[in-house]
Amino acid sequence: MHTFVSNKRSVPVSELLVSIVQEDCTSCGLCPTIDPDIFFMHDDSLAYVKTEGSTDPTHPEFATLAGQVVVSLAHIDLVIEAAEECPGECIMILDERVE
Repeated sequence: MHTFVSNKRSVPVSELLVSIVQEDCTSCGLCPTIDPDIFFMHDDSLAYVKTEGSTDPTHPEFATLAGQVVVSLAHIDLVIEAAEECPGECIMILDERVE
């Protein structure tokens, strides 16, 4: 079990939600390099998170700004690493769904 720190509290998690604020994306391509199963650089040169079950590696379905994708336990460490390394600080990791 992993622990995610959110709003200065520790939360044991088996999954997290991730989204990207495209307006802050620097188009560096780091996030899909770290975890290509979750992140994707679209034709507009911005990073997006892939929707669950997306199978086409070159043109996957993707979530926009409002989209939040569930990250399974297998990808949590990589998603957190991508968020920490992101120069635009645009990767948002949530421990609960935001409407």
